[in-house]
Amino acid sequence: MKIEKIVVASHNQGKIKEIGEMLEPLNIAVVSAAELKLPDVEETGATFEENARLKADALSKLCGLPCLADDSGLCVDALGGRPGVYSARYAPNRDFDKGMEMLLGELAAKNLQMNEKLTHMAQRTTREKLLAYLSAQARRAGSASFRIPFDRQQLADFLSVNRSAMSAELSRMQREGLLCADRSSFTLRQPE
Repeated sequence: MKIEKIVVASHNQGKIKEIGEMLEPLNIAVVSAAELKLPDVEETGATFEENARLKADALSKLCGLPCLADDSGLCVDALGGRPGVYSARYAPNRDFDKGMEMLLGELAAKNLQMNEKLTHMAQRTTREKLLAYLSAQARRAGSASFRIPFDRQQLADFLSVNRSAMSAELSRMQREGLLCADRSSFTLRQPE
């Protein structure tokens, strides 16, 4: 079966033109989904490949022609690969400018978080790291009593310290009256 015409599941005119130029030597005409007034297909796949298949299959069934589709998005390492497959739906109403603003906001927050972590890790001793971290949490909570989002192993990993050494240091700090600790709840105290 010789393919004479193919539908490109895109409303991106640049992409359609580029694909048309690539297929022209093969005498394959390219038509866009928009030219055929085909609807957008909801991208419900868990991967870019699944979304491309969904679009190609749905539009091919609607128009009876072979269909070429793709899917892409932004996979930001600093955000664990997000927004990834959800890039088009990341911002309200698929507003690109709003999406970029939101993404930059998340990256800025992540940057501040990493900067704060570096501040704690730059302290020399386990005690200094703990005091820097716990003091920052108290300031954030606006109270000497607060909860942290970590269990003891996660806290040790976050501060890049040995868990046993950290637990021993926390016990010493409690005996010295610097703090009270119960799992992830802490109260900082002034030494007597």
